[in-house]
Amino acid sequence: MLRLPLRVAYPMHLHSQEMLLHGFGGMLMVSALTGALFIRHSADLERYRVLSDGSTDSDSRLVVYLLLSIFVLPLAAEILLHGPLFQVLRQFGDGFAAITVSLLAALLMHHAADGIRMGLVTLVLSYYLLRTGSFWAAACLRVVHEIFLFGLYCLGAFGEMYTLRWWLTLLIPFLIGAAIMLLAGRLAGNARRPGYRNRTYLRSYEKGYAMFTTLPMAAFVLVSMVLTVTTAMLG
Repeated sequence: MLRLPLRVAYPMHLHSQEMLLHGFGGMLMVSALTGALFIRHSADLERYRVLSDGSTDSDSRLVVYLLLSIFVLPLAAEILLHGPLFQVLRQFGDGFAAITVSLLAALLMHHAADGIRMGLVTLVLSYYLLRTGSFWAAACLRVVHEIFLFGLYCLGAFGEMYTLRWWLTLLIPFLIGAAIMLLAGRLAGNARRPGYRNRTYLRSYEKGYAMFTTLPMAAFVLVSMVLTVTTAMLG
């Protein structure tokens, strides 16, 4: 079990408000791109179709399920990936930590398209966590992504995929995100901080060997790969 002081495991102080704004715009752009590329092949799309069939029922369980899917489970994933695990992995370098948690996020999905999407999103979240210095910045940006994806899932569930409304739902947030990133870059100017940059003397293969040959991590990777292959075969 990883034991770190709470303020180290989950840093809360926001070092750069401009980078948080930049991250909001960046997450809108990433969400639009990953949605366009991977939403059609997502395993969650069928789940939301089933939910839409029962949407006429006044069932509070549906609301609870959506709250869990959009807020609770994504926050739990961020606590797992960008909490003590991420901070401990930074001893091998910030880049190694970001790539490793992105790989773990992809493996947690047990589905190829969703895994690639979430791996890319987690990589972006790691970047903004390092630039802002705040765990809550990454957690909030993850919720932004989940809300955006929920909108795309709803359109897909009601048969409006690749319609004009679908493309506008992708294009408008993408353009807004690009504008926000430009504005945040102007606000930051030359005073923008580069963020933390931890480095080690270890070579890349030595870092990977030290990480993935530990029994818990090796078992996690093996089980996740088996579940991914099994899901692909059943699908």
